[in-house]
Amino acid sequence: MKLTGEILARTAWFIDYDGSVCPHQEVWEERVYDPATIQGFVSRLAQKAGGVFWNTGRRPESLGSVHSQFLDQSGYFIHGSFYWDAEKRESVQLGTSLPPGVGDRFAALMSGYPELRLEIKPTGLRVAPLQLSQLPRARHFAQATRDLVPVGFAWQSSHRGNELLPLGFDKAFAVEREMAKMPLDTIPLAIGDDLMDRPAFVAALERDGFVIPVGDACGWVTELKHTPDQVIYCEDPSRVQELIESLLVASP
Repeated sequence: MKLTGEILARTAWFIDYDGSVCPHQEVWEERVYDPATIQGFVSRLAQKAGGVFWNTGRRPESLGSVHSQFLDQSGYFIHGSFYWDAEKRESVQLGTSLPPGVGDRFAALMSGYPELRLEIKPTGLRVAPLQLSQLPRARHFAQATRDLVPVGFAWQSSHRGNELLPLGFDKAFAVEREMAKMPLDTIPLAIGDDLMDRPAFVAALERDGFVIPVGDACGWVTELKHTPDQVIYCEDPSRVQELIESLLVASP
């Protein structure tokens, strides 16, 4: 089965934001970046598809501060540990909270890693390099602090850094939880640009769905069991927009 406008109404889209429909911040100056344009085609997609959900490492308030109407779509944030209900306009925590004091203990160690930045979230934290050439230092930080990882949490790695997250919460959890609510003939589709999106890709492919790897950091997709029609490669977020627009034009 191919992804066509004719089956658009049966598809449920799980959309990563940064790097997938929006360029990463460090290349905003080099490429056209317009949140209103992104919100526009995502909103039109939501009108035609069977469902459109965010599936991102951001927090709801972070995405909402970029463009408030992004939160007109429900979705899963911080890798599934929060669910944003667009109809109720409320966020529901699904994952375990980061225990008190853990963030402070990690923050105290950051003085030894000036090339990294630390972002503390309600259900985890993220360590990323200021420059991608320093990615090995983020890996080193995660390895060096393994004894500080609280029970029920684990480090997860991507090509952009490391995230400490509750066990059992990743982007596959988001796909599975939402698909359980939908008609049996719903076709999942996951969009992503790095290793943190791999669980969602696996979940979508196992349900005979589609995946859209974006950029040059998804070579691992060849390791996943799939048919050629299930993987639709896009070289950058602008190509994702073009693909979605073409499907909207072709849909009944």
